[in-house]
Amino acid sequence: MSELVHKSPFAVPHTGRISGGAVKSSAIFAEAFPPRAAVEALRERVVAYLKERQPAPGSKFMTDADLAERSGLSRSTIRRALEPLQRDGWLSREAGRGTFVGPRVHESLRGPESPPGQVAPGTVRLGVMLFDIGALNRDWITPQVMAGIDRAADRADVTIELLGMREVDIDSLSRRLERSRPDVLASLASQPRDAMLLREAVRLGIKTLVVGTAHQYLGLPTVAEDNRQGMNLVLDAVRDAGHQRVGLVINRWPGGWVFERQEAFDQHLRDHGMDPHEIGTCWIGSSDWPAHEARRIAAGHHPSDEPGPAQHALQDVRDWMRRTRPTALVAGSYTALETICAAADQLGWSIPGDLSVVGLDRHPLSADWLHGVDLTLAELPLRAMGERVAHTARALADGVKVEEAVRVPFQLVTGASLSPPRQT
Repeated sequence: MSELVHKSPFAVPHTGRISGGAVKSSAIFAEAFPPRAAVEALRERVVAYLKERQPAPGSKFMTDADLAERSGLSRSTIRRALEPLQRDGWLSREAGRGTFVGPRVHESLRGPESPPGQVAPGTVRLGVMLFDIGALNRDWITPQVMAGIDRAADRADVTIELLGMREVDIDSLSRRLERSRPDVLASLASQPRDAMLLREAVRLGIKTLVVGTAHQYLGLPTVAEDNRQGMNLVLDAVRDAGHQRVGLVINRWPGGWVFERQEAFDQHLRDHGMDPHEIGTCWIGSSDWPAHEARRIAAGHHPSDEPGPAQHALQDVRDWMRRTRPTALVAGSYTALETICAAADQLGWSIPGDLSVVGLDRHPLSADWLHGVDLTLAELPLRAMGERVAHTARALADGVKVEEAVRVPFQLVTGASLSPPRQT
């Protein structure tokens, strides 16, 4: 191999997966590019190189500057040549990071009689079990996790298959799982019945991981948010602002995240010489209900005449706030935040003047509930969790030992909903 190839970042070590001599990267630049067809010529030569060399997906590719220097072509010509290669999966271009080899380079490994839909050797087929595919239009959590998986999919060489849950019975899903047999199954679903399908996947020999805290006690690898770290993050901010009378509003819901957040709240206050029972925890009902009425009204329905769980939760929180007089409240969920804001409105309390509020979820309507005030929160690391899912799936498929539980930290976002307590 020539010295030029050794120096070039375009020269990726040969994987040994193809026969015959590898094309030298210098062959791309060996001949001058025709002035009237430079875009097409560069595109064809790059594709030929990728097909011959089969560099690993996600490995570093030449920068636009490198290509311009070696080819003598303009940056605009190079962009016009490479953009279609990105759309077709040959390359992956990320702003601020560079250009990387895309997953399509494996296609030439397929035999001439391989079925068109067959996944290339080395690619991990990741099945993702969702709670409800039909609810993605009002569920901002799952799309962000999926966006993280998608962002890392090229580098991890992962393809994705979605499995919906709500409208499909377990037997049907089990049969589908047995037919498709993904290399790895990742579950974002949170219902108790979903644990049955996870056990079925284990029985079928499918490597399985859990996303979130709902099924973290099944003994399966888990990628989840670090709820204790997130609670400590917002409580540190509350204490730094000077608050001593701090309470928590959270759902009475059988989920791991509820227990972790509530326990962390109590422990943090004890550790810093505060009584966790002076204000305490106000429990509200099912996580589905406090936002339900707002969705009905937004859809054009009249408010319910009969008091339902949302109204009862609002009354409970309002009466508790009036009785305990906290100076700051932690909203342990987005439904708790909505209920706190509605209760403060009914009590005539301003946020943050009369009451500071911090949260552990960013709901798209948070600013509306706070009347335009930006929420101070520990932001749920949804995209980062998705990226870790893709890389953990890759490791499981490769037989690499993974951590039993990967905890992804929250990030503090400072808004205007937290201020020092008002002097009385």
